Amino acid sequence: MKNILQESLQLILRLGKTRVTWIGSAIRSTVLVLGTLVLLALLLEVFTRFLFPYPLFPPVFDYKPFTSQHILVNREGCGKAGTLTTNQWGFRGPVRFFSYGKFMPVFVVGNSATLCRNITDTLVWTYRLQTGLRSKGIRADIYNAGIGAITSASYVYLFDKYISQLYPKAVLFYMGTRDLDINLSGSRRNFGNVIDKNFVAKSIPTTLPQRLLAYSSLSRACYAAWRLLTGRVEVVDYRSAALSPQDSCRLTPSDSVPPDDSLLPWFKNYRENIQTLVTLCRRNSVTPIFVFAPAAYTCDSPAANTPSARFKFMERTIVLSSCKMALLYERLGSSLFEICKDNNVACIDLNSRIKSIPSCFIDETHFSEKGCAVIGYELCEFVAPLLKP
Repeated sequence: MKNILQESLQLILRLGKTRVTWIGSAIRSTVLVLGTLVLLALLLEVFTRFLFPYPLFPPVFDYKPFTSQHILVNREGCGKAGTLTTNQWGFRGPVRFFSYGKFMPVFVVGNSATLCRNITDTLVWTYRLQTGLRSKGIRADIYNAGIGAITSASYVYLFDKYISQLYPKAVLFYMGTRDLDINLSGSRRNFGNVIDKNFVAKSIPTTLPQRLLAYSSLSRACYAAWRLLTGRVEVVDYRSAALSPQDSCRLTPSDSVPPDDSLLPWFKNYRENIQTLVTLCRRNSVTPIFVFAPAAYTCDSPAANTPSARFKFMERTIVLSSCKMALLYERLGSSLFEICKDNNVACIDLNSRIKSIPSCFIDETHFSEKGCAVIGYELCEFVAPLLKP
């Protein structure tokens, strides 16, 4: 009996040693495999950064690489259908990987009137600008970095955090329309507009996938490759969008326009944003070109007194007519021209050239195909001398 117990105990000890040895071996194998994978990932990360020295796309801004959309439109002055595609950065523009920089990179930063979702790729005004410049012998790539609803406050953030990393030769800043259509009761800080606050909040990575995409070139490359290989054409129907007036515009225009003194904080922020853009461009050796956007606000037509826009001011709602909007809009232009003149920066007043052509607009701030053609031509004539060597 004693011998049986001793043998059993020895067997148990041997099994225990075998189990410990097996667990230790498994741990060592796991550590070795994980270490190898981490080392391989680091090597691939270094290789990817060497292969793509420019960020592939900003993962937390409103850009998606290799988007392909079939757009359906039912607006006078626009085609019935078209395409909206984006490159590896999520911009409307040419796809450049290893040849980036072979052509002069020029970026256009703006809002929905820059993005022009309702216009097909080959008719949008940024593409027409590129075509016009190349016809003049200027080898330039125009990248449309428009995002709907943002103002000059977001331009500052977007250029500083991302566009400057792409080392553009020049940047066109599309100024005006959304800077007027803001919440006047907002904060005195630069990011007083709710849209701009959301834009900045969205640009900060919070989830693990966002952090990986934000800080890892390998992750961005894999995501972009996955979108390119598995991408499908998305049908986007704009036929029922924005065809009826805004609810706010059904109100009676207010006779109580905010006094000039109450607008000073708003104009001060707007002016500060322009000056900051000039400073950032010069710090990064980028040529800034400011474009005062066309808008169909008018005091010279039967529509002059029709409701145009609604603002929140001093905890109450006021509605401004088209004529009153035009007067405020002229103040935005005057501020822009003054700062550009003081800083010896190029600025073109598209508003005075185009606002009197109704067929260029589909609403007060967005363009028809004819409008895109006119803007592309005007900008080409203005920008070409600035980009020549």
